[in-house]
Amino acid sequence: MLVGRASRFLDMGTGAEDNGVNAALVIDLARAFHDLGIVPRRTLRFALFTGEEQGMLGSEAYVAQHKSELDRFAAVVIFDTGSGHTSGFYLNGREELRNP
Repeated sequence: MLVGRASRFLDMGTGAEDNGVNAALVIDLARAFHDLGIVPRRTLRFALFTGEEQGMLGSEAYVAQHKSELDRFAAVVIFDTGSGHTSGFYLNGREELRNP
């Protein structure tokens, strides 16, 4: 499973609400697994992608570098909505994932 966040560094905003919050969330999740001694049944990877607004540069580079491993991924969770209450998730056209 891959847990990550997408960031965008554009001149029109501070980035703290979206980039900073999501980066802190992913880092804190990794820290919590370590501090609580949680050993997941599957490998968890934590990634902080950049260059997403410029053409998905970070995530595409990750996919290219790990292409031979992708069929073993059970899930990918990307945080990209900033702060606030999480009220759902996007399936990006993969409706078969709604009721596995």
